Amino acid sequence: MLTFEQFKITQAKIQRRLEATGAKLQTYPRGAMGLTPDDVKNSEQYKADKSAYDLAFGQLRQLNGTYIKIYAKELAADRKKRRAGMNGYQPCY
Repeated sequence: MLTFEQFKITQAKIQRRLEATGAKLQTYPRGAMGLTPDDVKNSEQYKADKSAYDLAFGQLRQLNGTYIKIYAKELAADRKKRRAGMNGYQPCY
């Protein structure tokens, strides 16, 4: 079981990896309708990049699925603190 701080660090690390692999996937050419052509999808490099993206996505999904429920109060307090730093934010309650 991770502490709240460990959870946030792990979540941020996986999120950065997800964004990096997603950016790689966005560099591949797209067809007229915005879809990746089959010849690109069949390349080894695309398969490796897609696999890395899917792995990071699955890890983040699993981590969030487990710990969002456990640290619901801490996450809500964290959001409230971030929002308080916004200009003109007033809580409704």
